[in-house]
Order: sequence, then C-alpha cells, then structure tokens
Amino acid sequence: MYLRYLVPVSLTVVVLILTGCDPKEMIERKVPDTLKDVMSSEEGRAKKAMAERKGRADKIELTLVSPQRNSVHPVGQEIVFEAKAVVPSPPGTVKPKVTWTLYHGAAIKQGAPLGTGERVVKKLDAGQYKVSAKMLVDNQEKIATTAFRVANTIEGHLTSGDGAVLPDAELELSKLDEDKPLHTARSGQDGRFAIEIPAEGFFKLIPKKDGYNFFPYRRIVKFVEPPVSHDFKGTKGRIGNIKITEDPQGETAIESVCPLQQSYVSFTVKSDSEPVRVETHLVGIRDGRELLVPMEDASDDPAAKPEIRPEGTVLKLQVPSTPAGGSLGTEFRLRVTVQDRNNNQFSAEAEKSLDYDILSCFRRALADGVELQKKGNLEAAVKSYRLLQHLHESVDDPSQFRKFVEQSTFNRGLAFLAMAMAKPKDDIDRETLLARAASDLDATLGRNEGDLDARLFMGLTLQLAGVETKALSQYNKILAQEPRYPAVRELRALARMKLVEDDLKRIKNDFEHFGKEDIRELFSRLEQRGRLTRSDTALLRSGSTKAADRIDVLLKAIDRFQKELERKLLAVVDDFTEAVKSRPEDNSLRISRRETLKTVLDLQDAEVDPAKFRANVRNLMRNEPAPHHLDHPALKINVSNISRRDTASVADPGQYVRK
Repeated sequence: MYLRYLVPVSLTVVVLILTGCDPKEMIERKVPDTLKDVMSSEEGRAKKAMAERKGRADKIELTLVSPQRNSVHPVGQEIVFEAKAVVPSPPGTVKPKVTWTLYHGAAIKQGAPLGTGERVVKKLDAGQYKVSAKMLVDNQEKIATTAFRVANTIEGHLTSGDGAVLPDAELELSKLDEDKPLHTARSGQDGRFAIEIPAEGFFKLIPKKDGYNFFPYRRIVKFVEPPVSHDFKGTKGRIGNIKITEDPQGETAIESVCPLQQSYVSFTVKSDSEPVRVETHLVGIRDGRELLVPMEDASDDPAAKPEIRPEGTVLKLQVPSTPAGGSLGTEFRLRVTVQDRNNNQFSAEAEKSLDYDILSCFRRALADGVELQKKGNLEAAVKSYRLLQHLHESVDDPSQFRKFVEQSTFNRGLAFLAMAMAKPKDDIDRETLLARAASDLDATLGRNEGDLDARLFMGLTLQLAGVETKALSQYNKILAQEPRYPAVRELRALARMKLVEDDLKRIKNDFEHFGKEDIRELFSRLEQRGRLTRSDTALLRSGSTKAADRIDVLLKAIDRFQKELERKLLAVVDDFTEAVKSRPEDNSLRISRRETLKTVLDLQDAEVDPAKFRANVRNLMRNEPAPHHLDHPALKINVSNISRRDTASVADPGQYVRK
C-alpha cells in the first residue's frame, strides 16, 4: 500500500526540484489529478498536526504555588518550592518534568540548579532570592518565576485575658530610638505571628489592635537561636489622653524631667471591667533592656487609694531621686498601667518622650535655687540646692559637676545665713541656721581658700554667732589679699567694737561685786583674764604683801586696761576711716568714726586721782560705798552709745548669690 504512493510522491519531488516552480502552482497545472489527491492529503495531515500541537501548547500552564511573590521565610525552616503544571496530552503520555533554578544575591544573574519535579523542599540561608521553574513541551519552554526572601524572624503568641487567641493584631518592629516600623506583621487565626528582624542588635516590638491595650506594652527583642516566644496578653480596654504637666489643670506640658520634680499625670480609661489599680512609670531603654522607674505618690494623703475615673484621672506624682542611676542622658516615655477587677493588666504610653539629661538637671536645680533665693523664698532655694547635692552623689562621674556643687554650697550657705539674720537674736533656730551656714561656707573655703566672698560671709556668720575673734581672723586674711575689699573694714570695726564692749562688761562686772567679795577673789579673776603681769602675780603671792601694794597692783591693772581700750578703739577708728573712703556717701560711717574717735580722746584726756582711787578701794574693802566704782575712766566709759550700723545690715547675702 505504501509503495502505491511512493513512486508518484518521489516523482513529484523530482519534478519540483528540476523545475523550481511553486509547488502549489505546479500541482494545479501539471500534476495529474490522482497525484494531486495524494499530495493534498499529506499536506492536510501536516497542517492538522501543527494545529494540534499549537492548540496543545496554548493550553499548557505552569503556575508557581509557592513561594509566593515577595514572601518572607524564616531562616532554618524548610521552604516548599511547588509548581502546578497543566499539559493536555493523550492518555499514557509522560508528563514533562519541571526544572528549578535558584538565583541568590542582589545581582541575581547566574542561577544554580535547585531540583526537578513539581515539588522541591529546601532550607536556605538569609538573603534575597529569585526562583524559576521551567518545563519543555514540544520544543517550547514554559517558565514561571518569583522573588522571595529568607530572613531572620521572631515569633510569638497573642491571647486575651481569658486565654482566647487574638487574631489579626498588627505587630510593629522598630529601632529602639525610632517609632517608624522596620517591619510589620499580623497575627494569624491562631493568634501566632512571625515578624522579620535584623540579625544584629536590639529592637522594640509593639502589638496593636483596635479596642485593645496589651501587657506588656512592648518587648525589647533580638534575634536568637534557638528562637524564643514573645507573647502578649491583650485586654479589651483603652488608656488614652496620657499627659504629664506642671499643674493639675494640664496647661503646661513637661518636656523633660529631673529627680524629685513634682508633676501631674492625667489619663482616661475605657474598660469592660472596672479599673481598680494604676501604676505610672518612666520607661527608658538601656543596654537592650527596659529601665522602669516608678513615679512616687506626691499627694497630700499618700495612704489614700487614687480613684480611677473613666472620664479622666489626675495623679500628683514625683520623679524619684535617682531615676536614671546617674545616666547623663536618657529618654523616657511615661507609661500608665491599669489593672481591672479581673486582674487583667494593660498599658499605654504618652505620645511624646521626656528628656532626662542630668547636666540639664544640674543647671535647672541651680537656676531654680538662684531664682528662689533672689525672690526671698529661702527654704525652697535650700531644697533646690540639696537636690543638686543629691544629684552629685548619685552620678557616675561627679568630677564634671563640681562647679555646680561649689556654687550651690556657697549659695546655700548664704541662704542659711539670711534665714538666721531674719530671726530674733534670742530665737533658738538662729544658732542652728548659723551653724549650717558656717558649715557650707567652710566647705566652700575647703575647696578654694582664695574665695574671698566665702571668707567674707564666713566672718559675718562667726560674728553673728558671737565668735568675733574668729571673725577677725577671716577679715584679716581678706584684707591681706585685698585691702579694699567691700564691707570688710566696717565689719572688722564692728567686731572690734563688740570685743571692746565685752571686755568692758566683764571688768565692770568684776568691780561691781568687789564690795561683796574679798579682794583676793578680784585679783584671781583679773589674773585669769590676763590683766595682771608676772611681777604683779609674784607680788600678790608673796606673804609680805601690804594692802597698799595690792591697791597699787589693782590701779596699774586698770591703767593698762585703759591703754588697751585706747589702742583697740583707735583700730576701730582706722577701720571706719577706710570704710568711709570706700563709701564716702555713707554718712553713718562718718558718724561712727567721729563718735569712736571722741571716746578715745575722752579716755586720753581723763586723769586719775591715785589718792582718791586708793581711798575708794579701802572703803569697798570695808563694805562702804564708793562712788562711780572706784571713779576710774576705764570703768566709767560706755562704748555702746557709739552710733553704728547693725552687723547684719552691712553685707547683704542676697547680693552675692552665684548663678
């Protein structure tokens, strides 16, 4: 049968080759009808076969089932590469195989064989990938490609207070110092989630779902192997409108906090279960961990339980004394955590962060203290300075804040001094305040002996405390360095005048009781006060001393005392004179100088009648009255009548406060 057609077909081919004619035209004109039928049937079959192949190719499908485009897969887990091939073929035809090629890296130019078959399973390292699935059918390629990533991920589980799962909650992963998410994910129907995370470093993970707040509010996470589960518990409730202000009405927002700073925290709560307890924290992040600093109750009645009102709650709180453990710079968020009647907890944070910069706190404490001190609110100023001292004790490196401490110590000493000066002289608190002032000023001088302001007020403090001798020592040291230092000359004049007054009181007191006591007792007191010379003491102790000799010793002692008064008062005159030069407009200084000089001249012009003095002593020894206490100028002088300013008014501590 096949031979029947072989010769005509061969002949036809030869004819076509020899003539070079168009096959179709040749067939129409010169090929016999019998041969035409044979040739037309063969062409039809070829066309039909080609059409069948084309139709089948159009119906061939190659679809990638997984991985999905731009999907993310966890490191260490198997990835399923699956393709679905649809190839219409006659029964029994072998299905073409699928060949997989994997491209890794940013360039993704050259691939590597991954495997064959409609399903391949493989573990891959982290990175950016593209995969292609190829299938060859009837010399035609079908190719499907997709891109995906393999990344480090962390996992967790979200549940509600009653243990039910929480699906479709959003989770945001961001850098510790940023709020913009690096990656996001959603919890599945089982409440579980997986979210991409960089391989190195710490990050914050925050869950969010409408109508819910979570506990904990966030977690600080990092990629670890083997993985750990980061779980959250959500409660149907909302904490909102969180603000921290300087006043209960919330008019002045706080942007930074310092130790012992008082403030008001306000917020609203909506919850299906009644809120029964609230906690507030300043929350920072350090070394990959949350730093939780509980705010302290500063209300008038700390024992009273705060009432949580859904429409708005206001709490008066105080920052702890050392919230950041000496950190020089930390950013905090204010977090409010509510516990409901079912013991569910949920938290929320204020939108804006709060700065805690210990250097700024030092500056603020000093500035607040200075402002309060200048306004006369001395107790509050002292509190600010004490806070600064406390800060200095709590920081890791106190040396860099020494200047603040020195200024605050000096200012606090001035505040104590001013408080003491405002007290009556017989007030019991005055002595305590003077002692505190002396302690702070002494500490200031301990750091800097050349601090003349501190030495000035140290002298004034001692002078007000009645220790004029030590006060004179301070004034002398100042004048040795700066002879025209303000106020020192007048203060020294007043201190010297006070010493003269004290000497006069003592010696007058001794002679006022002379008539009631034995003369030996009088000599004993004079000896103790250094009023007798060695020769006087030797004469009095000799057994042969006559009464006349004893009276002569007494007269000489009083004469020496008079000369000493003259010298001391002249020194006072000198100080007043120099003070007048510094303040020529001050008429009170001129009056003090003039009256003191007149007293000296009166002493110098006064004459003593020795005979009369001896007679008076004998009368006193016989318990008979003697006019004017022996009628000696040194015993009759009265320096208390000399006009002079009160010591406390000479130097105003408020004018020396250091900023």
